[in-house]
Amino acid sequence: MKEYHAQAIRNVAILGHLGSGKTTLSESLLFIGGQIEKKGEVERKNTISDFTPEEQGRQTSMSASLIPVEWKNHKLNFIDTPGSEEFIGELENVLSVVKGAILVIDGSKGVEVGTERSWEELRKRNIPTIILVNKMDKENIKFEPLLESIREKLGKRSVPFCWPLGKSDNFDGFVNVVDKKAFIFKDGKICEGEIYPDKVDKIEELYGDISEVVAETSEELLDKYFSGEPLTHEEIKNGLRQGTLLADIYPVLVSSSSKDIGISTLLDMVVDFMPSPLDLKAVDGVDLKGKPTSRETKDDAPLSIHVFKTVIDSFVGTINYLKIYSGKRENIICLYHEIHI
Repeated sequence: MKEYHAQAIRNVAILGHLGSGKTTLSESLLFIGGQIEKKGEVERKNTISDFTPEEQGRQTSMSASLIPVEWKNHKLNFIDTPGSEEFIGELENVLSVVKGAILVIDGSKGVEVGTERSWEELRKRNIPTIILVNKMDKENIKFEPLLESIREKLGKRSVPFCWPLGKSDNFDGFVNVVDKKAFIFKDGKICEGEIYPDKVDKIEELYGDISEVVAETSEELLDKYFSGEPLTHEEIKNGLRQGTLLADIYPVLVSSSSKDIGISTLLDMVVDFMPSPLDLKAVDGVDLKGKPTSRETKDDAPLSIHVFKTVIDSFVGTINYLKIYSGKRENIICLYHEIHI
């Protein structure tokens, strides 16, 4: 098994209202990341995350599932969570171990009750969050009113890092506003293309808004911005990352998981903007004698394990999901036998 150092690890939860497309997103992440050769479908009951007979019968997630993806020399541990309020305990367990999140919104329905509930849980823990507007290939989606609704209900610091492209109401790609690059879906493939002429002014406006948001992250950048000197691309990316890590900026991305549009950009954004273990503060706890202590992700740190989920399987026995704090890596794994501590 390849070893990943702390800087190359991301632990990220996937949340959203029931039916927002989290399981389909998980399949797309695995497929684009090269972990599976063919995507499963919820309707065909062959997805990686919804594997129990109960989940397949109800066609919805009932427990959290680990979705490990290797991307550009990084290990991304996604955890797909149930969208139903019945399983709030599962959500709380997952949020106790992740340090980043993707909040999935059905573009055809907008911010729903489950969206706001998930958002409240994320904000209580101050978890850096990417907002993903999914199912953008559905008909009659008006993105600008949807974005205004997101800002009204989830916060004004929701910043569009991507903007959808399409003729009439058809979604056939998007612009990565940060990099000013357009990606077009054509003949079943995503290709880099030209920004449509009628969208150029909008992209420049959004880029200006992003520059202003970044400038507000430091006095030095703010002075530079008000002097009329443009911020460099590196300054903008660094500022956006710091704002995202502090949960002061919430990137808004767009996707169609069923067509794999926007998935590689999402993976890139997770690598670039979600925290690694090195970005985190020490974790407080107690030692075997009951005395308060803390653990940092350092080479000489003593081994510590957090068992955050236990499942009893009739075939393999007890399955414990562990988060391991060690000197060289902080990872999430699934151990297929009972442990005794």
